[in-house]
Amino acid sequence: MNSDEGLETLLWLETKLDPSRWRRVLYVGWHPKTFGEWDGDWYLNHIRGRTKGAAPTHTVIEACPAYAAALADHPVKKRYGIRVLRGDVTAFARSTNEKFDLIIWWHGPEHVEQDQLAPTLKGLESMCSGAIVIGCPDGDTPYEDPEGDDRHRCAITESLLHDLGYQTRLIDRVWKKQDPAIAAIKMCA
Repeated sequence: MNSDEGLETLLWLETKLDPSRWRRVLYVGWHPKTFGEWDGDWYLNHIRGRTKGAAPTHTVIEACPAYAAALADHPVKKRYGIRVLRGDVTAFARSTNEKFDLIIWWHGPEHVEQDQLAPTLKGLESMCSGAIVIGCPDGDTPYEDPEGDDRHRCAITESLLHDLGYQTRLIDRVWKKQDPAIAAIKMCA
């Protein structure tokens, strides 16, 4: 979760779900560059500060073996006691009985095959007792990183997310010379 879009979205989330309920956090697909660029601490410190001193548990699930290995050895992982799981989010959502208060899937849904997006989100929703937060490019935005077998596999629009029950906001990234992105939140029972 990058700091500009991420902070804006976390502040939006706080208007919907009391941060004191953010005890068990699942983060789907945390790229090791996120730790390097932002030291990883801004997001973790923001959440810990908002949860009134409580120390939420953090689980990260990452499909790319190289990324998962880098995260497993990262000092931020050790400092905060983050549990790192290597695996595919679609399979994880189908197979786990774990429950989370907050699930964050930031710039990751577009990496799932188009026909697997809705079932994967439904699986995550069944594991969630608070809110799901997603971020993704708006529409079809080609991207490929052969080093991590990382590419965009589906196009996500605000109307698609609305149809799936998410509230959305369009994030203007012109100042970064990037196309707009979508931030979306769905409250779960």
